[in-house]
Amino acid sequence: MSKRKKKTRAASDKEFAEKEKVNNPFGDISADLFAGNKPSEALPEPLVNEAVERPKPTLYIRFEKKGRGGKTVTIIEGFENMDMDELMLFSSTIRKKLGCGGSVYESVLELQGDIRKRAADYLLKEGYRLKGEIP
Repeated sequence: MSKRKKKTRAASDKEFAEKEKVNNPFGDISADLFAGNKPSEALPEPLVNEAVERPKPTLYIRFEKKGRGGKTVTIIEGFENMDMDELMLFSSTIRKKLGCGGSVYESVLELQGDIRKRAADYLLKEGYRLKGEIP
């Protein structure tokens, strides 16, 4: 019976590397990158997409009860310049912070209950300017 020669792992890795040189799309990348060492040439700094800081709008807070079957709502207006996605995210955040329900209609935020004072405190803390019926 003839004995087969076992290939050592190092030998098989070398053969694999030789075969991969032909079709390796990453063949030009230095091995230093994978070893955790910094390459001799510095990589360019990645571009940072900085959000444009818009001034916060002036919001109008009012209280409504009429036409709602006796239910009270706090209405916050003044979001005309805000995208609908941003307004929905803001609505979700403020409802969680204030512990109330509410909804968004066009560019108007309706919060359930008479929570003008708590809403005003939160909005002032966030940097908005307020006008309207704030108790």
